[in-house]
Amino acid sequence: MTDFIDKLAANGVAFTLQDGRIIVEGDLRVGFTLEPEDPAIPCDYIPANLTVTNTLTILSGIHSIPAGMVARNLFISYSELESLPDNLTITGTLMANSSRLKYLPENLTVGRVLDIMCTDIAYLPDTLKVAGSMMLSNTRITTLPDNLHLEENLALEAMPLQALPKNLKVGHSLYLDAVARKRIPECISCPVINLVNPGNFENVASVTGIGGKPNRHVYALRTALGVRVCMYDLSVDPEIFGLLVRGIYDEPTAELLDKAAQQCIQRLEDMYASENAVRH
Repeated sequence: MTDFIDKLAANGVAFTLQDGRIIVEGDLRVGFTLEPEDPAIPCDYIPANLTVTNTLTILSGIHSIPAGMVARNLFISYSELESLPDNLTITGTLMANSSRLKYLPENLTVGRVLDIMCTDIAYLPDTLKVAGSMMLSNTRITTLPDNLHLEENLALEAMPLQALPKNLKVGHSLYLDAVARKRIPECISCPVINLVNPGNFENVASVTGIGGKPNRHVYALRTALGVRVCMYDLSVDPEIFGLLVRGIYDEPTAELLDKAAQQCIQRLEDMYASENAVRH
C-alpha cells in the first residue's frame, strides 16, 4: 500500500486517505505504457483498498484485480487480465473488448455498458445484471437469457447465437446479423432493429441494393411494437416511413425507398398469410 501511495504522489496524482482506503478523484491509469503522452502509474498490482471515483484503466503488467477495489468505470481492453473478481459492481461502464477474459465473474453488476466484444467469452452467468447496454459482438456466446431487458443498446453481430431470447426488451437499438433459427420473435420490443443482412431471417421481408447501393436495405418485420419498417438506424411505423425519408433524401431516392417499403409491407403480409394458411 505504501509503495502504491508513493507512486501516486511521485506522479502528481491527487488522492486522499479515508478510513483506510485510497481515494483517487477522477481518472487513474495503472500499469506500464510506451506512450509518454498517456502517462500511467508504473505498477504491477492494484491495492484492494483503492477507490477511483471515475475511470480506472488497466494497462500492461497487471494480472489480477482484487476484490474490494472500487471504480465507477473499469477499462481493461487489451490488458493481460484473464479474470475479474466475483461480486464486482461497476456503476458505469465495464470496457473489456479485445481483452483476454474467457468468462465473466459471478454476481457482476454493471450500471451502464458492458462491452466484451472480440473476446472468447462463451456464456453469460445467470447472476449477471446489466442495466444499460450489452455489446456482445464477436464473442462465442450461443444463448441469451429469456426476459432480457436493457435500457439502451444490444449488439449481437458476428457471433454463433442460436436464437433471440423470448420477451427481449431493448430501450433503443438492437444490432444483429444472423441467428441459427433465422427468425426474430414477434414478442421482441425494440425501437430500432438494425439488421446487417435482413435476408438472413425467414420472417423479415426485405429489398436490398436500392439505388444501386449494395448495402442499402429496406426491410419490414413484426415486433411487440407492431409492424416496423427499417433502414439503417431508422425503424418506424409504415405510415410515416415515406415522410421521414423525404425529409432526409432527394426526391428520386426517397421515391425508391418508399416504393421498397411498400413492397416489404406487402411481402410481409403475404408471408404471414401463407404461414396461417399452412397452420389451418
